[in-house]
Amino acid sequence: MMKWTLQIENKSFNNLNLFLDTKVEFESGKFYAIKGESGIGKTTLLKMIGLLESFKGDSFINENKIDYKELEKYRRDTFTYIFQDFKLIPELTAYENAILPLKNLHEPVDLAYLDELSEFLGIVSILHKKVKFLSGGEAQRAAILRALLTRRPFILADEPTGSLDGNNVDIVMSILKEVVKKYNRTIIMVTHDKNLDEYFDCIYKIEEKKVVLYV
Repeated sequence: MMKWTLQIENKSFNNLNLFLDTKVEFESGKFYAIKGESGIGKTTLLKMIGLLESFKGDSFINENKIDYKELEKYRRDTFTYIFQDFKLIPELTAYENAILPLKNLHEPVDLAYLDELSEFLGIVSILHKKVKFLSGGEAQRAAILRALLTRRPFILADEPTGSLDGNNVDIVMSILKEVVKKYNRTIIMVTHDKNLDEYFDCIYKIEEKKVVLYV
């Protein structure tokens, strides 16, 4: 089991303290939510978790402190992302978008694994369509394919259902829940949607500059 921990002493933005003396932990193979009021720092916290945003404090893997010189390596090897607006290249196909991160990292593409994931996500028929011709739900499943194909253990998802209609929200959330179970991924998802609580194994809430368990 992998455990990822952030011990945050301070995180400020434009002279405003967003977090003070707080700790947050994530264990492998679980589906986490980060909730809180608009503007309170949910996306900032997600970026801090993914080592895309600096803060005063420390990061740990399995209680082993990560040296700042190794942060880039851990970021590259540990995290992948799913976004509300998909971050796909419209003129490329779903397949081309899926393999692009691996090509950029000069890592091999496991075509058998890609086929398996495409079947699992139900997007075999649209794999070679350009993204600009996909529906929102199809595009988000293509983005999930891209995230899974990298085999990174942690998936960071920033409002991945925010631009979807009700039916596609349920489809994507069910897929993400199954991803955790079937592929032993850890998903950390920012959301403001109160109707999604049933999908998560653990919910964190940001309040009073702390990250606390939400009961």
